[in-house]
Amino acid sequence: MGRIFRPIEEARSSRHGRPVNRHKTPEPNSKGEHVMRSLKTTIALSAIVTVGAVAQSQTASAADVTLRMANWAGTAHHMYHYTLPLWFEEVKKQTKGRVEIIYDKVMLTKAQGLYDLARDGVRDITWSNGSINPGRFPLTRFGEVPYGSANATSGSKVIDAWYRKKHKLYQREMPDVHFMFAWQPGPGMIHTKKRINSMEDLKGLKLRATSGDVLISKALGATPVTIQVTQAYEALSRGTIDGTFFPMEGIHSFRLVKLVNFHLKQPGAGLYSSTFYATMNPKSWDGLPADIKESFQRAIEKGAEIIGSGWDEFDRRSGEEAKKNGNTIYAITKEEAARWRKTIYDAGLVDEIVKRGEKAGNKDSRELMNDLLDMYRAASS
Repeated sequence: MGRIFRPIEEARSSRHGRPVNRHKTPEPNSKGEHVMRSLKTTIALSAIVTVGAVAQSQTASAADVTLRMANWAGTAHHMYHYTLPLWFEEVKKQTKGRVEIIYDKVMLTKAQGLYDLARDGVRDITWSNGSINPGRFPLTRFGEVPYGSANATSGSKVIDAWYRKKHKLYQREMPDVHFMFAWQPGPGMIHTKKRINSMEDLKGLKLRATSGDVLISKALGATPVTIQVTQAYEALSRGTIDGTFFPMEGIHSFRLVKLVNFHLKQPGAGLYSSTFYATMNPKSWDGLPADIKESFQRAIEKGAEIIGSGWDEFDRRSGEEAKKNGNTIYAITKEEAARWRKTIYDAGLVDEIVKRGEKAGNKDSRELMNDLLDMYRAASS
C-alpha cells in the first residue's frame, strides 16, 4: 500500500473535520419523483464508489511510496514539463516502480519559503536556489563565481561533487533536511532590447538580476534591478527594465522571446551561474524501507547530470525559438570579453563571495573557493 497524501481539495472541503455538502439536493415535487431520484442517486454513488475503488487500487499498486514535490517557477518552465520528469523516470527505473514522485502544478509559497516546505513536512521534496534566501546558505552561492563552466551538465557535476560529495557542506548549512543533490543552469547571458557590443553600452541599463549577476551588473556599469525571475515578463513589458540576466532557457521558460531582441553570450564559460539544490523532508527519507533507500539513492547520484543535461537541451531549444522569432544570438569579441573578465575580477567579486562564507563562520572559505575553481578548470580542460 503506497503512502497516501490528503489532497489539498479534501482539506479545503471540510470544516472541523466534517465534510461540507456544497450541492444541496432540491426538495422533490412528489413521492414518486423522490423515489426515482433516490434510485438514480444510489446507482450513481455505486458507480462512483466502484470507480474510486479501482482507481485507488491502481494507484496503490503502481508504487509502494508516493512522494509529493513542491512546484517552483510554474508549469511553463522546462523543469515542470521536461527536465524534472527525466529524473522522475530515473527514480522509477532505479526503484523498479516502487517510488513515484508527483510534482505540484501550482506553487504553495513564495520562492523564499520553498526550503521550509521540505523542512516542515508540507512537501516531501522541494528544489530551490541559493540566492533566493540571501545570507542563509552562503556556501551554495560559491557556484555564482563568474566564468565557472561552459554548460549546465559540466557545471552540475562539479557543484554536486564539490558541495555534496567532497566537502559535505550541506551538513553545515542544511542539517534540518535530507540533502539530495545540487546542480547548475546553463551559462549566464545578458538579454536586452538593444544590442550590446562593449562595456560602455551597458552604462545606465537596468538589468534584472538576483544572484552573482547583481555584482557583475554593478562591476560592468549597469544598474541591477533585484526582482524574481517570475517578474521578468511584466517588468520588460512595462519597460521598467531594459534587459535581464538569464541562461538561454529562461527566454522560453518565462516567455520573453518577443520582449528582448539580443542575446549576448561570452566566449567559453558563462558570464555567471548559480546553484540549485533538491532537499527532502528527513522523516520522509527515514520512513523509507532500507531497500528502497538504496535504489532511490542510485537515482539521486545521477540527479545532477540528468538535470544538467535537461537544462542544456532547453538552452538549445530556447535558442532555436529565439532565432525563429528573428532575434540575434551573438558573442562579444575575445578582446572585449577579456576586458569584461578583468573588470569583473578587479571588482573583487570572488573575494566578496568568500567574505560571505567567512561571515557565516566558515573559516575555510578561501580554501573551499580555490578548490571549486580548480574543479571548474579541470572539468573544462
